[in-house]
Amino acid sequence: MIGRSLYTYDTFQETSLTSQAAPVPAVEFAVASSVFASLNHFVVHDPLYRCDSGNCDYPRFTTLGICSHCHDTKDEITSACDTDQNHCWANYRDLIGNAWERSNDTAFSTVINQTINTESVSIVETFTLNVSMVTWPPTYAAWSCEIMWCVRSVNATVKNSTFTETQLDEHTEATLQPDGSALFQYIEPDKQVTNFTVTRSAQRAFKALGSTLAGWSRKTQTGQWVHSSPLFGGMAAFATADMTVGGSHRHRHKANPIDVMADGMSNAIRNSLSVPGWRVERHTIVQVRWWWMVYPAAIWILTAVFTWAVAWSTMTRDTSVGAWGCSSIALLLWGVDDDIRERVGDWNSERMEAKARDIIVKLEKDENGNGWRMKEVRGSALGA
Repeated sequence: MIGRSLYTYDTFQETSLTSQAAPVPAVEFAVASSVFASLNHFVVHDPLYRCDSGNCDYPRFTTLGICSHCHDTKDEITSACDTDQNHCWANYRDLIGNAWERSNDTAFSTVINQTINTESVSIVETFTLNVSMVTWPPTYAAWSCEIMWCVRSVNATVKNSTFTETQLDEHTEATLQPDGSALFQYIEPDKQVTNFTVTRSAQRAFKALGSTLAGWSRKTQTGQWVHSSPLFGGMAAFATADMTVGGSHRHRHKANPIDVMADGMSNAIRNSLSVPGWRVERHTIVQVRWWWMVYPAAIWILTAVFTWAVAWSTMTRDTSVGAWGCSSIALLLWGVDDDIRERVGDWNSERMEAKARDIIVKLEKDENGNGWRMKEVRGSALGA
């Protein structure tokens, strides 16, 4: 499951102890904290989701969110230098950027940002002027960014417990309703229409949040940053200015801080765990290749057949020597029957060894009950 916004987004009301005081809309703590985290620490928390296996796929879905747009507005810049060409300045809206060149080749430039809360449909707008000292006279760049309500179409995946989301489409056009709410109508790929509504109190609450971001930051001739306020408004403006012009910080989803702030606010309002997905699990599968067993099975079967054949042949033949069919035993001349002993006679060891090669004996039980004896097998050389 993955989180999306409710189809009607509202915000809670702060009331005064005075009964005549009008309720004041306020954003949720999660939204406000996401703004602080994205601007001060450049951190965006993932939206609410559940993936027990650590690998999940979610289908394309739509949700109410916060979008951002930035535009290159350097055409609105006016610039000039003094007669000595050691001090240049540029004007962009209400921002003034300065650059100084000194005889000791030490130069200073100014990066200025101003965040304002306007009466437009945007939640907040920010303007940035950058003075580059790569060449002299300096060059200038300007950006205009805005954060506004929108409908986002996204799909998401979780791979190895890492959440990744891709925005496929966005819709920023809304219709103002008689009660002051804003209605967003998004046409899905299957031509169905999905409606999202932002209440009037929610719009006012987010406008109030934009007011806390209002302020400015600028760099002085001595290279020090100066803010309009030591509170968060000034710090947020500084962070936005530094990142908009390409600072060193990067987020794993976005590089522009305005986009990062919009992502953080969007994820904070997606608190309804209502979009199902597919969970991918790993299972161990044992596949036996039975034909690999042919060779060892054949060896085992042939060994058993050969052993049985040898035993059967030895047991059925009259010349079977049994377990004691070794002629070296006859060489000992111990335990043989009397007939063999008489025929062998008193030979010397050489004749006994030669004769023993031709004698085949087997171990049999003595007929007289004298234990086991070696008896000559019929057909041996000595018996012949």
